[in-house]
Amino acid sequence: MTDPFTGDDWLVLKPLSPDVAVVQVQVADEEGNAQILGPRWENEEQVKASKRTIVITERLVSTEMIRREP
Repeated sequence: MTDPFTGDDWLVLKPLSPDVAVVQVQVADEEGNAQILGPRWENEEQVKASKRTIVITERLVSTEMIRREP
């Protein structure tokens, strides 16, 4: 595809739409709220693009704890 502003040629791809994203987090609650402590890499984009998300957590905590330290 040609950029209408610069005239440069660009390769255009259809966006990915995976069925499932699997995300590893440090803490999560029973309602599905999760916290990633440290680098997030592409987790947010993967979750937004997928139809469903599986969250694997190291520790299950209360919802109040997640809300206290968002």
